[in-house]
Amino acid sequence: MLVQKNAGRFVNLLFVIVLALALATPALASFGPSTYQAAKRVLGEPNFISSSAATTQNGMYAPGGVAVDPTTHKVFVADSQNSRVLRFASLYSLANGAAAEAVLGQPNFTSNTVATTRNGMSVPYGVFVDAGGRLWVADTYNNRVLRFDHASKLASGANASAVLGQPNFTSNAALTTRKGMSGPSAVFVDAGGRLWVADTVNSRILRFNSAAAKASGANADGVLGQPNFISSNSATARNGMAYPYGLAVDAAGRLWVADMVNNRVLRFNGAATKANGANADGVLGQPDFTSSTNATTRKGMFEPFGVAADSAGFLYVADYANNRILIYKAAAGLPNGSNASYVLGQASFTSNAANYNGLSAKSLNSPFGLFYDPLSKVLFAADQYNHRVLMYGTPTH
Repeated sequence: MLVQKNAGRFVNLLFVIVLALALATPALASFGPSTYQAAKRVLGEPNFISSSAATTQNGMYAPGGVAVDPTTHKVFVADSQNSRVLRFASLYSLANGAAAEAVLGQPNFTSNTVATTRNGMSVPYGVFVDAGGRLWVADTYNNRVLRFDHASKLASGANASAVLGQPNFTSNAALTTRKGMSGPSAVFVDAGGRLWVADTVNSRILRFNSAAAKASGANADGVLGQPNFISSNSATARNGMAYPYGLAVDAAGRLWVADMVNNRVLRFNGAATKANGANADGVLGQPDFTSSTNATTRKGMFEPFGVAADSAGFLYVADYANNRILIYKAAAGLPNGSNASYVLGQASFTSNAANYNGLSAKSLNSPFGLFYDPLSKVLFAADQYNHRVLMYGTPTH
């Protein structure tokens, strides 16, 4: 009898301890930034020490972008040199080297033909999935952006639902107009349903209000980086850009732009309300708005290609030619030219070797596009010339 009472007391005590620990432990983001940390998952390769290009169901060839569907948690990858977008199962269930479940831009997993059609693509670099489950694709060499409705349910080789940048699905002229594009490389849809496009060769950012309701070939509603819709001059100025490759809009409506040739990231506060050609409000990677020197330092950059931002105020920059990802804490409040807080892909802020210290879960080789998923709280990176996508952090449910 005494043994049973003591056993019962022990079970009750254990339950109280476990409950107390659970209540006392704060809810932590699953990706906590720290320098030179290892990725937790890899797609496109069977492990962290392989880096072969492939045109298969579980292989990639120089991926440029990655995004997560907020409605299904499925992962989309712009497999650039294969001229396709791969769709993977929910990020919560992915294992290293997982096979894709569907492909868009190609009829199957073993073809990589370039095409200017409703179901074809030509070197797509950027992808984004909006709150309605629509996939947006920066179909770079076709000078257009494609929209795929209900993307997580589409069969392989499905047709796009609409196109921007071109009047139809069979034209691909490079244009500098209100409805044209030249080499768009990144897309982002903000909380207000506005589509932002890094129109790279035109050295500008286009804004399409209520983008999902736009008809094919519709006009853009705003432009940054140029004073109007018919200019395309590269500039190192507060209101200019030179081949912007990446962009993201944070929860406060700030637009962040990876201004690649200028070796900097620009910040536009309240971007949706800015007039055409408006000035940027801040710059990282350079001490001011008229400098553009590349550097391998804590405050410098060398051809940044991608950016991402999270709700905790961290900014992530794919510092492409430095083979690293820079992380800025409380980025929106930093003075111009501030130091980065952490770095991934390198052990310090002064090294920039591709696959530093050997190909591994910690190394990078020309990181291109970034995506921070606000629901699972993990960071994705398209590690372009390792032909893989890395996931940093363990997803929270």
